[in-house]
Amino acid sequence: MKEKSLFLLLIISLCLFSCDKKSECRSFINNMNLTDLDYRWTCQHNDYSWTPYYGSFNTKGKQISGDIWTPPKDNKTILQYKQILYCDSMLLEELDVYYSPTVYSHVDGDRREVLTIGFDYYENIWRCTYEYAIKDNCENQPQFYGFNTDFIEKTKADSIIGAWTKHDNYSIIHH
Repeated sequence: MKEKSLFLLLIISLCLFSCDKKSECRSFINNMNLTDLDYRWTCQHNDYSWTPYYGSFNTKGKQISGDIWTPPKDNKTILQYKQILYCDSMLLEELDVYYSPTVYSHVDGDRREVLTIGFDYYENIWRCTYEYAIKDNCENQPQFYGFNTDFIEKTKADSIIGAWTKHDNYSIIHH
């Protein structure tokens, strides 16, 4: 009986330190500042965000939830998915995640560069990250690339998107 009481207490404690959970995607569509969603997009709800939130919103120890929206299969775009981060009814951040048309050889297999353009609704600022390839100068493995991630300005993110979309139908380029 004591074990059941402790288990029940643990479950209740976890619930208290989590944001208000819903088993379905939230509808923040009217607030979006980035890529527009339509009825053809699919959504996967996650009680815990895949991406860390770097903003200053105080969750008071609660976990941030996230919804992943993916475009329809027939959509010819470099946009891979959109993630919406929120806690209770507070929309925190919207992130559009893009993959480059270029594939780089990495020691763990083929990888692409990743650009994330995010808007923080709580701070009312843009937050963008760029994971880019760096040629490995190792004599034993000269064909491989490493990757580095930096925070970048929105204008630089927009210029990267422009360069990536200039490729013919976003064709894959191998390096």
